[in-house]
Amino acid sequence: MKKLLREFTPEFLAANRYKLPAAEALESGGAILLDVRSADEADCMSIAEDLENYPEIGYLHIPMNELPDRLDRLPPDRDILLFCRTTSRSAMVYAFLRTQGFDRVRLVEGGYVALVKLLVEAHGI
Repeated sequence: MKKLLREFTPEFLAANRYKLPAAEALESGGAILLDVRSADEADCMSIAEDLENYPEIGYLHIPMNELPDRLDRLPPDRDILLFCRTTSRSAMVYAFLRTQGFDRVRLVEGGYVALVKLLVEAHGI
């Protein structure tokens, strides 16, 4: 955690290296979109089926509170793009995953809301 906190310099934060616009997330071939919302949220509103137009993107739903026990589901050799409803939970998961040795982690800017908006605009979903 100390190493991660040291990385969070004003320059790092200003460069937004830890974020990725939602449009770029949908174009990130080989990436995993990791939904860290609760099970109830994902059951009510999911984009898993809507991602069929993006076969090169993987999708995983692991609620934030279950992630510590399910780290083995995450591929360390792929980009992991985190999202929740906004970005508050995914920011916590970002920090946690970085402390666990996952270096290829980024936040999807705007979270679930931004992804849905793009999917609706692009495919009328």
